[in-house]
Amino acid sequence: MPVRIMCVIFLFFCMCISFESFAKVYDCFTFFNELELLKMRLEELNDHVDYFVLVEGVETHRGKPKPLYFQENRHLFEKYLPKIIHIIVTEKLFCNQKDPVKGFWDREHFQRECIARGLKNCEHLDIILISDLDEIPCIEILEKVKKQLNFTKSKNFHSHRKYKKRKHKPEELARSTHNTLAFHMPWFIYQLNRKHNWDNGNEWVGTVATLYGNFKKKGAQFFREYRWHFPRVAKAGWHFTYMGGKDRIRQKLSNIVEGRDDIFSVSDEEIEIWIQEQTAVPIDDTFPKYVIENRDYLKSMGFIAECTS
Repeated sequence: MPVRIMCVIFLFFCMCISFESFAKVYDCFTFFNELELLKMRLEELNDHVDYFVLVEGVETHRGKPKPLYFQENRHLFEKYLPKIIHIIVTEKLFCNQKDPVKGFWDREHFQRECIARGLKNCEHLDIILISDLDEIPCIEILEKVKKQLNFTKSKNFHSHRKYKKRKHKPEELARSTHNTLAFHMPWFIYQLNRKHNWDNGNEWVGTVATLYGNFKKKGAQFFREYRWHFPRVAKAGWHFTYMGGKDRIRQKLSNIVEGRDDIFSVSDEEIEIWIQEQTAVPIDDTFPKYVIENRDYLKSMGFIAECTS
């Protein structure tokens, strides 16, 4: 076979190879103290992402001093450490005395933007997942999203600054951002199998997948803020929130932006009413593999509710 023909065949073969073979996937999230959910997330996604970017700060969203829970418990996650890029946010933002809630949001947004510190070695076409820890993508959907983003990749990355100046609506800002998908997921609260009776059963929009070229221009908070306006993928994961029992519920509500100053005066009986108002559903094959395989252990720890149906 002539050398020229062989070269043409080789070049054609190279063109047919998907970029998926080369693009890396970074799973990025902020972390408070939910070690059990961290274990679940790492176990679910470990074989499907290249790196985890875990961001934790030395203060809560409300400005209270906070231990570095992951740093103190690294030994529990030795299996995953080669993939974990641990970002510690040491900056302490001054509280806005006139508008403390705005200060809380500013602190939360700043910590999320620090995800960028773990992405310094990214290429433009790498895939970036942006979530809260308790928003866990489904691996089957993630694989489809990876293929879709690789198939539709574009280098047409726009900065959102010019859109802000023109005061575009959120849906217009979202539409202007290509190669981005949001994960639509059922919402479970207080226990892993208590379906949240929120907004007539409507589901949560959590994780957003985009390309690093987009992320570099717009930052993590942009994708968090506008996630409800991106194209959505249905049944794409699970939102598990307020897990770990009554004391952990109080602890979370005393530290997050949307929390309550009076939460420690709320009785166990009242919190139990909140819990029982949510519907317990059977653990089946729609749950994460880790939950299915460890249901007895998780039930013994109080993370799974008894279900009579």
